[in-house]
Amino acid sequence: MMAQADLQKENDDLKRVIEQLKWDPAYGCYTRAGMEYIIWPEIAQDAVWMIVGDIDYMHELNAQYTHNGMDKRIKNSINSKNFRPSDYVACRIKSGDELGWVITESPERNLTDIAGMAKRLQESFASNGIQITLGVVRVVGRSFTENIDRAEALYELAKNEGRRGTINYE
Repeated sequence: MMAQADLQKENDDLKRVIEQLKWDPAYGCYTRAGMEYIIWPEIAQDAVWMIVGDIDYMHELNAQYTHNGMDKRIKNSINSKNFRPSDYVACRIKSGDELGWVITESPERNLTDIAGMAKRLQESFASNGIQITLGVVRVVGRSFTENIDRAEALYELAKNEGRRGTINYE
């Protein structure tokens, strides 16, 4: 039978692993797994809007600024002073160039408010030398993945049509 100290160590180790899996220190935001399986269940009932973005020309930017340099630029963009901590919850979606923001403010927030927030996100990235294409959707249902997929489809269509650096609404 495990001693109390062994159980506590195992519990502490598990907490450390969960923290590593849910938080991306390079970007200063949640990982997709952290958002989808730990944070989303807690905020889904309050989620109103979702903004998903794809950084344009990521390979070229990595070559220009290095991977560490890009990590710092992205982190600075995500943690911009243009936003209050309560404005959104940010996460990496897939690879390093896809990011998401869940807007958990009151349902009274209208599209004009969200459009302003999306524009400020773009400006925050631009101030760090990064162009980003965004998809904006109103959260429907409680599936994190389905909402992400809808927003991704918007920016992917825009990029396929040559409209990089745009904000695209459903």
